Amino acid sequence: MAETVSSSVHRVLNTGELATMIFLFLKDITRRAHGIDLSLDENKTVYQDWRKSVVLLATVNRAFSYACADAIWEAMDDMEPFMSLLRPSMQQDEDSVSLSYENGITEEAWKRFLFYSSRTKTLVLTDLETTAETTLDPSWVLYMATAPNRPKVLFHALKRLVISTDDELSTYIALSTCHRAETILVDIIDKKEAFRLEENNGHLVESEAVVALTSALAQDPGRLRRLEVRYPVDPQIINNISRITTVKALRMHIWTGGAAQIVPITQMQLENLCITIDRDSVDAVPSLDTGALEKLVKSKQNLMPHLSELLVKSNGVGQALALATITPNSLKVLKLELFYDSDVNKRLLGAFVAAGHMGRNPGMIIFHLNGHPVPEDQDQLPSLPDPEDAFTDWTPCFMKHLATLRNVIYVEVTKVPFASTDVLQHLLKLLPDLKKLVKLRFLPEPVSALPEHQFAYLTLADLKRVAKHNPQLVDLTTYIDVRQLNTLPDISKYRYPHKMKALKLVPHRESLPVWTTEQSLVVSQFLDRLFPALQSMSQGWTKSYDDCRRFWIPVEQMVRSHQLIRAQTIRDIEHKRRAS
Repeated sequence: MAETVSSSVHRVLNTGELATMIFLFLKDITRRAHGIDLSLDENKTVYQDWRKSVVLLATVNRAFSYACADAIWEAMDDMEPFMSLLRPSMQQDEDSVSLSYENGITEEAWKRFLFYSSRTKTLVLTDLETTAETTLDPSWVLYMATAPNRPKVLFHALKRLVISTDDELSTYIALSTCHRAETILVDIIDKKEAFRLEENNGHLVESEAVVALTSALAQDPGRLRRLEVRYPVDPQIINNISRITTVKALRMHIWTGGAAQIVPITQMQLENLCITIDRDSVDAVPSLDTGALEKLVKSKQNLMPHLSELLVKSNGVGQALALATITPNSLKVLKLELFYDSDVNKRLLGAFVAAGHMGRNPGMIIFHLNGHPVPEDQDQLPSLPDPEDAFTDWTPCFMKHLATLRNVIYVEVTKVPFASTDVLQHLLKLLPDLKKLVKLRFLPEPVSALPEHQFAYLTLADLKRVAKHNPQLVDLTTYIDVRQLNTLPDISKYRYPHKMKALKLVPHRESLPVWTTEQSLVVSQFLDRLFPALQSMSQGWTKSYDDCRRFWIPVEQMVRSHQLIRAQTIRDIEHKRRAS
């Protein structure tokens, strides 16, 4: 019997296809155990820890080694394992000054290289120049590129290429493999490049490797569908990128936000665009008013008809320039990240820009407008503005166009200033127009810390309107006034069939009341009748909001008790019905 089992095992392990499937399955198990997403396109870095157990199995015998190859070499986070097969044998003279190569790369070495490289789908190019042993002389890279026995294609199965350095080897590999990749991520700026930016008085010093790469892709894009360039680029690279005809998803970082920088991108047939604009190209806020906004909204210009997802990261002026230049009318997803600016009126432009995009894209289903936190070296809010300061109020325009998004399912507005103190009441009035809304996070900021600029919070009683008009809403985060409970309406005689599961209600933190058990019970009964499926009120809070989290815990526990009692009552009734 033992011999039969042993022979069966050997037959399985000696069958290449079966053994390979086993090791690929082991790879997935170990990656899940380390919490790694199995989708290559979603991985921002390649993790090595999961590979250790599989590598140990590969050392058992030759059959295991071959079977493990796909699993081990599928995603590589540097070139060192490959270069160990191709690194030259060198001789040093007595003074250790010059180097001479004893042998070139043999045909056998290239075959071993191809055996492993043909399995690589994700490759990260990092700087190998860390030790004397791993340093490659540029002449050896030149020899590799021109060797007569070099394979025509180095990485047959490559799908994703990450370039984090522009040394000679990485540049050669990138240029020779970029036409096979479906996704390319360029992220090579480091402390040295950042220093060079400062040395050059704020003018960008471009990487010649990226210029060469984008030029090559403009001539022959191959399979490329997604391109990310995560450091500031100059107009030459922007023009190169605009000529890559196959790209459908683009993430790009622009140093300044002039229209001339952005226009070339609008000529591409993109479906997904993420653009970061570091600095203003003008010193003053553009002359904008309600008439200018409506003109932008009604414009028939549509330079990017296929664009369905847009993310813009910039301050208010950069956002306004992007609004005037990037003019799609079929967006499904819009995400605006508003950089902090000490000029409140520039930050108020966030609402203006959002209104313009929403007005042109009424079919939107996801809308985010998020501000960046105040830098640590600046005051949290301008507590004493100049009495003559005039804050431009874009709230009516914003709310008017938000109400047109009849298909929107997710709205998020955080850390963005609004000049209207009743902005939350504006939101409450338009909620009946957003019947399909599933998730709402609305946490704007006042323009200053002065009492006259503080928002009027919603009340617990206002949640009745939410329950009535937004039956699909399952997740709500907003400001709520919990200081007065005598305004709660009587809803004891009916219950809303609502789907709400998560409430995160932010009270006035400077005057949090201390509720009695009776008060908590009244609130819990009110919320349970409005939202019978409610699951969470204390989850998802950050540490800085721990006081709010603790405030809602007693109410959450009581809501859960109501649900348990109701569930038990239903079971008892059903049991009696069946018994009768």
